[in-house]
Amino acid sequence: MLYDSGSARHCPGWFTLCGPVGSSGSGIAEAHGAEAPGTGEAVAEVRFAQKGISEVFRYGEFAGRTIDEVATGLKAGRIAPSQLPIQVIERGGGLYTLNNRSLMALRLAGVAPTLIRNVTGNPTFEAQLTQRLMEIGREVGADFVPIIRRARQP
Repeated sequence: MLYDSGSARHCPGWFTLCGPVGSSGSGIAEAHGAEAPGTGEAVAEVRFAQKGISEVFRYGEFAGRTIDEVATGLKAGRIAPSQLPIQVIERGGGLYTLNNRSLMALRLAGVAPTLIRNVTGNPTFEAQLTQRLMEIGREVGADFVPIIRRARQP
């Protein structure tokens, strides 16, 4: 089963499968190239939502590591795709991530995200997405890829 409605379970965090991606702001979905229920959107078509991204992860399990290091770990099987959950917002018929470095590492490794949490309707995340799209100057298509800002070498 790829999705669980979560109707009989409490949804405590990222690693519990709760509600479909297509539900309004509540779900975490395990996705293997499947469609997000209610959206008609292929999970693999999650869009980037930043003009440029730093190459180094700032928070979480991979803080201090580069996107390339994490992508290499994914390719080698030392890192599981489930270690890079992403949050998405549904807008204008598309799914936009708030976790651009995680999505970039997954894409560079040729791996689809496996844990996706829909945060549509959360005012903080909605404002964050609006600001990022304004910086880009438009809604972005599924083929948009942000620039990776590389750290300067001493």
